[in-house]
Amino acid sequence: MINDFENEIWESLLRAAVIKNSLDELEDYPSEEIEKTVLPDHYDQKMQRLIQRLYYKNAVRASFFYVRKIAVLLFILMGISFVFLLHFDEVRATCHNVITYIYEKYILFQHEADLDDESLPVKLEYIPEGFSLSEETLSHSGYDAVYFNSQGDMLFFESTPYKHTSQADNEHYNVYEVKIGHYIGQFFASTDDRFPSILYWQSEKEYYCLEAPLTEDEMIKIAENVK
Repeated sequence: MINDFENEIWESLLRAAVIKNSLDELEDYPSEEIEKTVLPDHYDQKMQRLIQRLYYKNAVRASFFYVRKIAVLLFILMGISFVFLLHFDEVRATCHNVITYIYEKYILFQHEADLDDESLPVKLEYIPEGFSLSEETLSHSGYDAVYFNSQGDMLFFESTPYKHTSQADNEHYNVYEVKIGHYIGQFFASTDDRFPSILYWQSEKEYYCLEAPLTEDEMIKIAENVK
């Protein structure tokens, strides 16, 4: 920041010195020679275009200034009008319906688990053919594993004993309950090839999440073979 300030001071001093030197040279220059000097026509054209651009620029800047003021005034009036309209039951009911519609469309499911804070080793005894382990992590927060096949499809598995919240949306998933052994889980069937299907379930000591572009039966088979 200091360097920028010093550069600006230097440029200002240099500009002032150049202007002062030009004025000093003009003082000793014969006025007769100045009057004889004829500038090319394109110089005038350039100056005219420069003045026009400056004029339009100032006009646009002034227009934007007033447009912003009008926009702010409209927003204030809309806010006051909305506060006034909220006194009517019909308006409050409409607002409630809109908020409910957005919530139901984009926030479909929330899963929370509150278990003992103890990370246990996990083993996937069944992995679909073609998938191989790419990365796995075991820490105090739980166990993560990532598998890939030759087509680049990813299988992601997570287990954790900590409280966990997950969300998905109605736009890309259909959700329903499934049975995993003697546990009940939530299966999110993807309706879009760009999104993997998701399986959530919980045991007495662990919370699990499985994401993969696989069928429901295949994902349940993986879940039933988690040890």
